[in-house]
Amino acid sequence: MFNQLGNGRGKIVGRDTKGRTFSEAMTIGRKAAKVGRVVNIFGDDLYDRGDQTLIKIFNRWKVEYQDRIVNSPDGPVLATTNYDRQETVFYKSFLDEMVEYSLRAHTVRHEFRHLMIENHNLLQQSRGSWVLHHDSVPIEKDADAWADAFY
Repeated sequence: MFNQLGNGRGKIVGRDTKGRTFSEAMTIGRKAAKVGRVVNIFGDDLYDRGDQTLIKIFNRWKVEYQDRIVNSPDGPVLATTNYDRQETVFYKSFLDEMVEYSLRAHTVRHEFRHLMIENHNLLQQSRGSWVLHHDSVPIEKDADAWADAFY
């Protein structure tokens, strides 16, 4: 989970360490720290902009890393966000060496957009179709557009 340390900085921890050796748990911790660095760079950008609405959303954002692969019909899932819990789970595929930093940064911004009410309000238009037609679903198109426009 993402634990606020002040000024938009946080610590992300991997929670799926049960039944693992100490070494395996430490590896998960290092991976969670990598996710944290990408999220914190985005947080720095938000703070630099000074948009208090976005900063408020960022400060209550809970982020988790899970060391498992999740697949969809479109391929590996990098992350999922739950608006009601204001929580994002980043998966093992997010850290795959084939995933460039620019895609990771875009994914962080994309998932952050799912925490906003404007995006959440598109959910009713999106129900039932996102698994088969991810790129054409209103909630996903909006998140991608916002992520692209952020920079």
